[in-house]
Amino acid sequence: MNRIIIIMLVLGIAALGCSGTGPAPTFSDPITAASETAQYHALWGYWSGVIDPDAETIEFTQMRTTEFHLNALPFLEPPPLLNLTLESLEFNGDIIEADIGLRHPFLGLTEFTGFDVCGIFISNGSVSGLSDPDLVMPGEDNTRLLNPDGYSRWWNPAEFPINTGTIFSYNDGLLGAPDSFADFSATLNGYKYFCDDITDPDGPLDT
Repeated sequence: MNRIIIIMLVLGIAALGCSGTGPAPTFSDPITAASETAQYHALWGYWSGVIDPDAETIEFTQMRTTEFHLNALPFLEPPPLLNLTLESLEFNGDIIEADIGLRHPFLGLTEFTGFDVCGIFISNGSVSGLSDPDLVMPGEDNTRLLNPDGYSRWWNPAEFPINTGTIFSYNDGLLGAPDSFADFSATLNGYKYFCDDITDPDGPLDT
């Protein structure tokens, strides 16, 4: 069960895996995100090294390869409500509380287990002019995620190819409004982590 507190119009699942480009910049504060988006570092891999002083040799074993950031929504939908489910939904005035469930699309293939899987809530934006004129985020009058774990510029339709069906493009969610109708404009969107051990939607990530 995920820790989300508002229904998703469009859901982009981000998973860090085994090879490709650098990881997504993620931030807990939108102002920090605006000033630091271009300053993140790519992880090329982890190696374990064994040094033999007598033989004057070093032997390295690769523990983890390069990370990359992808949109896993094409693996989760279609069909709707199979791997990506709406577990509960409650309306409270202008606030919609929702529990989103996520099931691994390749059951039994543990080698494809992702790291840092998150759901991005993509919507329209009205707040801009932070440190980068291309940064546009939802304001108080926009539909927005009220309890984000962080913010990301990945997979928004304003900056990424739209609906190509690949893991490196924006894709409409089957349960949300399509971009062709909503014309989503935010480039900095909130996201929620998916984790089996987090039961409180507002709980800390280090528990």
